[in-house]
Amino acid sequence: MASDPLADFALDFVDEVTASRDEPSIRDLLLRHCARLGFEFVIVCDLPLPGQTFAVQSCNWPQPLLDRYRERLHAHDPIARHAGRSIEPFVWSEVHWDRSRNSPEQRVIDEAAEFRLDDGFVVPIVGVEGEQSCLSLAGRRSRLQDGDRRALHLMCLYAHHAIRRRRKPDSALAEVALTGAERDCLCYAFMGHEADSIARLTAFNSDEVRRACRRAAFVLGIAGSAEASVRAAVLGEIRP
Repeated sequence: MASDPLADFALDFVDEVTASRDEPSIRDLLLRHCARLGFEFVIVCDLPLPGQTFAVQSCNWPQPLLDRYRERLHAHDPIARHAGRSIEPFVWSEVHWDRSRNSPEQRVIDEAAEFRLDDGFVVPIVGVEGEQSCLSLAGRRSRLQDGDRRALHLMCLYAHHAIRRRRKPDSALAEVALTGAERDCLCYAFMGHEADSIARLTAFNSDEVRRACRRAAFVLGIAGSAEASVRAAVLGEIRP
């Protein structure tokens, strides 16, 4: 990942987020970095189970669209449904839904397009207890190269955790101390390395790397080594 031009761009973004003081500045910083890829809107929200409240942590959608979405569109949103079933980032065009003119799902997409939300990139976030949230970028249609997607994934994960951290500081997690092995493995995971490549760069074998990442993820309250590495960076446990 570090060899991709946009990856260096993403690491610059991480440095700037560290210096940001509040949620609106983090959101605006993310959009400024993503503007060249066609994105101008962002939402950070929970993915509630049926009967739960739709909670938004950060959003710059046009207010009429956000109001419509809260009132009647959310229940039929194929993008939110897919995010609730996925652990991998995706673009809207990769999602399957009933695209016939009068389907409730297509109406959600059509109404979003009225406000220039034509396509998007979504990063689902899953906690260790199954809680789900996501960050979604949106704007005009844009083709993303593999390097773009990897960098966007890192930037969105970092922005997501930083926004939630600013809005609701977690003093318990702030005092968690990872082991040296866990920090080393998460630093490489942050840079896009997987277990086998981390093993080649450290004194650990692949199984030891996986165990270290799993334990760190559990301690940090997040699922997945990439997400855990980002949360560790936000909390200051690692310095990529």
